[in-house]
Amino acid sequence: MTDAGRHPKITLHTMSEVVDVQGYVGNFDVKILRRARYVNEKECTACGDCAKACPVVRPDEFNAGLSSRKAIYTPFPQAVPSAYVININECLGHNPSVCAKCLNACEKGCINFHMSDEEIKERVGSIVVATGLEPYDPTELDEYGYTRFENVPALSLNV
Repeated sequence: MTDAGRHPKITLHTMSEVVDVQGYVGNFDVKILRRARYVNEKECTACGDCAKACPVVRPDEFNAGLSSRKAIYTPFPQAVPSAYVININECLGHNPSVCAKCLNACEKGCINFHMSDEEIKERVGSIVVATGLEPYDPTELDEYGYTRFENVPALSLNV
């Protein structure tokens, strides 16, 4: 992912959703809804000072809830871009009179609670969509021996 992020001819749109595609192979007009991350990803150095200051602790989705994370966090190790993101639904700081500890901890001033989702229009030659993984309960697939053998691990399937 890091190599793709550094490639001059590849544009990564993280935290984004393709809304509309028009055109044909080699000449697409794409509308992309980019979700607000509430952290300036170009300025953030991922120093972690903001996360250390955050009082909110939640289960970490990346680790299937086996560990915890803060309301401001990096989505997963080696995430591209290497910048923090705020889950605004968990954060207390979007009402700065309540918290704003991360805002005060960030010396570079990367946190902006006034960011909003934006629609981007791009003309592209090709589109690669990476949807990620989602946990899957394999108990219904007994032919693989998940319920019968201890050494058969759980599966994760592409969504």
